[in-house]
Amino acid sequence: MARDRKICCVSDDTDVARVFGDALRKSSVQTCHFLDMSQCLTELEDGQCDLLVVDLGGEHSATCTQLALPRLPCFPPKILAIVAHADVTGAVRAMKEGSLDCIEKPLDGYTLRSKVEGLLDGQGRSSDLDCAHLTAMETLILKSVLEGRTTREIARDLHRSPRTVEVHRKNIMRKLGVSNVVGLVRQALKMGLFHV
Repeated sequence: MARDRKICCVSDDTDVARVFGDALRKSSVQTCHFLDMSQCLTELEDGQCDLLVVDLGGEHSATCTQLALPRLPCFPPKILAIVAHADVTGAVRAMKEGSLDCIEKPLDGYTLRSKVEGLLDGQGRSSDLDCAHLTAMETLILKSVLEGRTTREIARDLHRSPRTVEVHRKNIMRKLGVSNVVGLVRQALKMGLFHV
């Protein structure tokens, strides 16, 4: 990463702030932390920011609609969203609102640093996914999952048992090579199952 790069984090979660600081302490980038988006916008109005990390996964955190706010000249088009664990709807909305990628809570420093380095080095959304061979039913279930629907709701609408839907969900995760919902959202975006 280049020495003059600056990464800003917006989060009122002390764990997020700690992991953010620890993960990037030894890197050659400048970091700054803000408790809310308005503080960030005010203090960086004339400043530089190469990557904005926004926490969407807390009780008092930013909302997805606030991702559209940092469009001042000092702000980058590069945003990394932090979402609550298993928050499919939040991850989908974040990607639609302009986030290049998402990461789930609880954060681990290694994953955060990897994501940050990848985004700063220009590795945003890619379309190199060899579309996994999902069945028609798996594609239908995946689209329902992306809409934030529960296994029981999907089972009821498709006239299947919840157990059958769970088996399909596991197969989808395996075929797409993901282990969590953020990975699922990322792969679905690459497959064109929703557009930003």
